[in-house]
Amino acid sequence: MYLKPMIKGFRRGAKPDTGKKLLLGRNGLKWMRSAWRNVSREKGAALFLSVLTGVVMLGLTTPFLVKMSGSYHLTEKSYKSMTAMNLAEAGIELAIWEINFGDISSWSGTNSERTLSISNFTAADGAVIGDISIIVYNPQLLTPMIESTGIVAWAGSQNITKTLRSGLESGGPLPLFNFGLFGQIGVTLGLNASIDSYDSRQGPYGGDNIHSLGHVGTNASTYGCVTLNENSIIHGSALTGYQSNPDQIIVQGNGSNITGQKTTLDQVKELPSVPAPTGLTYGGNLTASGSSTTISQSGQYANFTLNNNALVTISSNVVLYITGNLTLNNNAEIRISNGCTATFYFGGDWNLSANSMFNNLSHDPSKLVMYGTDTFSGSKTFRNNFATYAAMYLPKADVTFANNAAIYGSIVANSFAIGNNLAFHYDEALASMSTPSLDTGTSSFTMKSWQEKIY
Repeated sequence: MYLKPMIKGFRRGAKPDTGKKLLLGRNGLKWMRSAWRNVSREKGAALFLSVLTGVVMLGLTTPFLVKMSGSYHLTEKSYKSMTAMNLAEAGIELAIWEINFGDISSWSGTNSERTLSISNFTAADGAVIGDISIIVYNPQLLTPMIESTGIVAWAGSQNITKTLRSGLESGGPLPLFNFGLFGQIGVTLGLNASIDSYDSRQGPYGGDNIHSLGHVGTNASTYGCVTLNENSIIHGSALTGYQSNPDQIIVQGNGSNITGQKTTLDQVKELPSVPAPTGLTYGGNLTASGSSTTISQSGQYANFTLNNNALVTISSNVVLYITGNLTLNNNAEIRISNGCTATFYFGGDWNLSANSMFNNLSHDPSKLVMYGTDTFSGSKTFRNNFATYAAMYLPKADVTFANNAAIYGSIVANSFAIGNNLAFHYDEALASMSTPSLDTGTSSFTMKSWQEKIY
């Protein structure tokens, strides 16, 4: 209350009262200092309380954050461990398939130990999962052992690995149709001919369902037992007789190619004789003209003849045994209705004229199976300009496909030749097809034991 008049006095030029000035100045300064100290003390207390609160909160949350961090790392490590285990199991399954149906001789190593490494194994979306390392001990013996390791990246340069060991034992019969083309004494590919593979269980041939497992094999060890003429190609491996030298006996013309390996069989492929079916109703000679002939029951025939342009329709699952001659004249057709299975046994000869055909409407090679008995021997020629879907086991016959069409399935014969420009597509599904009436020798393998290897 005294400061304001004093300040006004100075503005008017009046001389202030010195005593009052000093008194009022000291009190004002004291009040101002006191006020400042109070404010400072309040600010300091607030700052102190804030810091103290922060320290307390940090003390309370730090253990929680540490626990959460540990839980996250534990969860991630558990996930990576499970992924490594799944990769190891995938390696076991792959090795069993290769031993039973594939070509494990194309793996690195020797007959006593085969190895395969798969780097950057990817998921369906293209993401890299990890690596797989597989060792198969003694794949040719009756009790092979598989060791498979799954490897997944962890932290920095560290990896998480899981290793499984699996012992195998003999199971069912060996697959009969585990090659695209197999000839007891040899296989020949004509000019511009080709062979590849697909899997009918995945749908029709084409697009992503075109593979390179169109293997060609023979038990022979003579020069030229596998011959590729000019520009012919095998999208798969070429295998020659057990303990032979494929580099010295496989003959390749200009421009021909084998995309897989040139190697040898792990063992001789047994081609057992086909027993003739019994208990079938005898139908004598069948001669068909026109398109009115339908077969809906199994039977045995002496001769089976289709005149020019004749059509025989098979309308149910049947077994047909032809002890004499099968004759298909020009444009004659044996049609297997969609969904039906026809199994033919041949004991005599066949004469297949131009444009005659076996028309398998299912487009599934397992729906048309042809067996040749020991009396079905010598030269047999297909003259067919249409696509054929079939599995053929003709161990005593020398078979030739002289056409420009496509063949889907598998063929086993004494010898086999595919003509110029012919495309052969091996159906991988046939490797697991059952042939119970044939003794194919040593059985395939199933899992006997399974254990995780602890380091």
